[in-house]
Amino acid sequence: MNSKKVCIAALFSLFCLKVAAINPDSTAAAKRALDKERTSLLANKELKPEPKIERMFQLGLWNEAIPLLTADKNPGIDMRLLNAEYFLLNNDFIKADSLVTSVLSRRKDHQKALLLKAQLDVWAWKLNDAAQTCEKIAADKDKTFYDKAMLQLGRVRLLQKKYDEALKIAKDIQTLYPKNAEAWLLESDVLFWNQKPDQAEAPLKK
Repeated sequence: MNSKKVCIAALFSLFCLKVAAINPDSTAAAKRALDKERTSLLANKELKPEPKIERMFQLGLWNEAIPLLTADKNPGIDMRLLNAEYFLLNNDFIKADSLVTSVLSRRKDHQKALLLKAQLDVWAWKLNDAAQTCEKIAADKDKTFYDKAMLQLGRVRLLQKKYDEALKIAKDIQTLYPKNAEAWLLESDVLFWNQKPDQAEAPLKK
């Protein structure tokens, strides 16, 4: 993915994660905050590789993450899934699927692997499979990935043009996780694609 797209994705991630109290209408302020956060992360020598890579992905430092991704010659499950996520971010779905499948062959209920599988199924337009996987994650007693699974399910329902279901999911996640910006973005997307563009901007200002 080219550097402009990476920067845009990282700017959106910065808004979603609330790393700085900035006006979302100010692109320049967002860019400055992004640059500051990137510099701070790259200089941090205390973070373990896995959480550091996760944050690097969120901030668009995908290429910079490669040395950390490839340093471990005998990667465990977490590092395998981070590599799968890297391949997914770069649209290399075959390699991503291979790693996710290898993890699920040993840990069939691994939530992050299942979430990545759902994302891969969406790209393959296997929407029903993706929805079932998201519902499985959401039903698990471990709620670590509940919000991510439900938002993925909401995006699936949006693609299926099940707008009422997608909107309900967005509203439910907003109630449970009011600081989750992706829930507000999902609401906006639903309103836009459901022929209500005049209402689609309001959720993005919350």
